[in-house]
Amino acid sequence: MYRPSTSHGTSPRIGIVSILAASLALAVGCGETPPPCDPCPSIGGTYVIETASTTGECDFTPMLIDGSLVLAQEPDDRGSEVLTHITDPVTVKQFFISGDVLEPASRDPDDAIAGLAMNAETVRQATQLEPRLVTLLIHLGGTIQEDEEGEIRLSGSLTTTDISSPPPGAEEMIASCNVTVSFSAVLVDD
Repeated sequence: MYRPSTSHGTSPRIGIVSILAASLALAVGCGETPPPCDPCPSIGGTYVIETASTTGECDFTPMLIDGSLVLAQEPDDRGSEVLTHITDPVTVKQFFISGDVLEPASRDPDDAIAGLAMNAETVRQATQLEPRLVTLLIHLGGTIQEDEEGEIRLSGSLTTTDISSPPPGAEEMIASCNVTVSFSAVLVDD
């Protein structure tokens, strides 16, 4: 089940997910999220992954980024919404995630032109071989900048966090576990 995160949802579950996403962002040093841009620079296109590294190990299979990331920017007046897909290796399907194009944050490099923040939640099997269901919070974020050669680059991370409830009979809350794929990519097609 896929439920994109929205800022105007009234569901308590979405509120909890928003709090967890904000806590996760602060925990990894992201600080306060800047506002959506208005109007936004054009950042849509195909970004080819140049480097990627994974940190964290959990008892679930995390979401993945293939060799490229296609960002589709909404053609509205502001251009502040963005959509992409990542790979769910358990279902072997594309998983769509959406969010906002943001103003560059104060901590971003001087050549930053925008930021990204996308969140989603899904419930699925932990692994292809383990039928246990897990609730996963997925966050894709990053900074887009123009380098000295005029190339548009994306430095980002994809974090998959297990926010499932503890199994029945567990006496204390089990700490959530997350896996992060940090990556850098270059825009090759817009």
